[in-house]
Amino acid sequence: MARTFRPSANNWHDKGSWSDAFAEAEAYLAGGRAKTSRRINPNTMMRRIDDDTIAIVFHDTAIVTYKRDGRFILFMDGWNTITTKKRMYDFSPIRGGLYTTKTGRLIVGTDETDRTPARVQKCRSCMGAGRLKYGECYRCNGAGRFDYGSNPKPITIDPHDAWIVDVTGTYVGTADDVPVSGGSATTAGYKPYYSSSPWSAGYMPPSKPQKPAVFGSEVTHKLARVLPGLSTEVKHPVTGETGEISTWIISLNDRYRWSRERIADWLDTLDADLRFPA
Repeated sequence: MARTFRPSANNWHDKGSWSDAFAEAEAYLAGGRAKTSRRINPNTMMRRIDDDTIAIVFHDTAIVTYKRDGRFILFMDGWNTITTKKRMYDFSPIRGGLYTTKTGRLIVGTDETDRTPARVQKCRSCMGAGRLKYGECYRCNGAGRFDYGSNPKPITIDPHDAWIVDVTGTYVGTADDVPVSGGSATTAGYKPYYSSSPWSAGYMPPSKPQKPAVFGSEVTHKLARVLPGLSTEVKHPVTGETGEISTWIISLNDRYRWSRERIADWLDTLDADLRFPA
């Protein structure tokens, strides 16, 4: 059975051991026949991009990029799936915590300098008594009251953006130097990012797609014939791209998970006649 790459396998749950991940990735590549790429498990490959960059590629997306300087660049390219997250947990220092908000944003960390307001209330564990059966309350330390606020606020990004973490899995910032899925490489106006690499074909600088995904175009055209105002071109409220109202309604519902009420409120702000013809 082929060896499976497991960074810092001797101390798998010690985040500090991830400081050697790049060297371990180089050693894993060196053990393969191609020396520049090697299979890890189904649909997952390790590929060398340049002397200072090695990527873990799941299907066509470089979901984790190891940098020689110790950075880890994570990137979903919008594929916010259970398996994508599992691969990220396996091959980067993060240990969970990737959640999606109701508005479609991705939670990637917390801001310790920006906290919610304090909310001191009666302790819910001891009901304000300060003690439990076995002794002093573990939550309020005997005070009978506990601050249920003062929590660090979440840091959210667009699921199409890349972000950087350090060896402890802590969010550092967004990134712009990671390849994205090959399916978008032929889009006009984009250039391959790693032009000097044999792996350059099919990659481009990370960016939000030029237009959000469109579904149900046939239904859209039928609706536009009944309600001509839906063909009016406006700016997308999230991406800023220009397109027909009918297209953006589907995009906001399917991709960004906007509620019908929120979409209706947005439609009210548009300078377009959305009344049915007499």
